[in-house]
Amino acid sequence: AAEMTARAAPDGYTLMLGTLGILTVNPSLGPVRFDTLKDFAPISLFANVEAVFVVNPTLPVKSVGEFLSLAKSQPGKLNMGSAGVGASSHLAGLLFVGMTGINTTHVPYKGGGPMATAVVANEAQWAISPAAALVGLIRAGRLRAIAISTAKRSPILPDLPTVAESGVPGYDFGSWNGVLAPAGTPRAIIQQVHGVMRKVAVMTDVKEQFASQGLAPTASASPEEFAKLIRDDYATIAKVVKAAGIKAE
Repeated sequence: AAEMTARAAPDGYTLMLGTLGILTVNPSLGPVRFDTLKDFAPISLFANVEAVFVVNPTLPVKSVGEFLSLAKSQPGKLNMGSAGVGASSHLAGLLFVGMTGINTTHVPYKGGGPMATAVVANEAQWAISPAAALVGLIRAGRLRAIAISTAKRSPILPDLPTVAESGVPGYDFGSWNGVLAPAGTPRAIIQQVHGVMRKVAVMTDVKEQFASQGLAPTASASPEEFAKLIRDDYATIAKVVKAAGIKAE
């Protein structure tokens, strides 16, 4: 989809729903046939995809601080589940490990579903993964949520503290979906679509539908703001991937 959009006519009739993974993670893992920073005209965020820190309910921890104490007392014994090498859950976990210095074992699964099943079954003891896939399991008591990954608390799980306020200052990891057009799309078209997206993001029925899926609808204040987010995340993800030596599999 990204390749097709990058090569489409910039006439406003081709738009792409892009993700953090497609636009910032994939180019860091290996060659792709598009240039994230040159081939697209960012329009607006569409949804914030917050990640939630979950543990198996049998783990004797109810906070990030307690988890860190346990992890440091058992180096290498706790498994970190992810939806695969380079997935947002992998990167969120790597960032946490890097900032806290804990020794844990990464176990990649083939997607978010198998990863969640693994944490429920205690094959993996913890994960930091998009809330949308985990909210149902959390509410059913099959997973224990101890923190939210973003800098601000989530409207989906408002009583859950952030990782940063739980003892890891500066930790902030979230994914997103956003709409982009091919580079060169006229400014008037970009502004028109952006204006519509801002109106849609505040509609009550849209908020309710998104919330039921563990998502928070949003819209960028301007196309320039969304473009800056992409540039910033592109640089941040590249550093995390390089530091961890991650390669596409």
